[in-house]
Amino acid sequence: MNRRGAAAPAGRIRASLAAVIAVCLVWAPSVMACAVCFGDPKSGMVRGAKAGVLFLAIVVYGVLFSIAGVAGFWVLKARRMAANAEDHVGGPDPTDSQE
Repeated sequence: MNRRGAAAPAGRIRASLAAVIAVCLVWAPSVMACAVCFGDPKSGMVRGAKAGVLFLAIVVYGVLFSIAGVAGFWVLKARRMAANAEDHVGGPDPTDSQE
């Protein structure tokens, strides 16, 4: 262990992280580009990517709406059960005449 304690490894980590960030910023345009971005918009690859995005959006929204539907059903069922329980609390009403 040196005089600074654990500061030396932290300094190396920061320097390495700064170097990685600098390299990513320098190469960002070529790293971020994909084959679809530079291809023909009517090619099969682009159409397949669009179809995949559409399919995943349908699946995600379908699951979310299903969860919302189940939650709404539970709310309605709870309200019905609460109303039914209020009607039957305390037994029959003694003021009702059975004539």
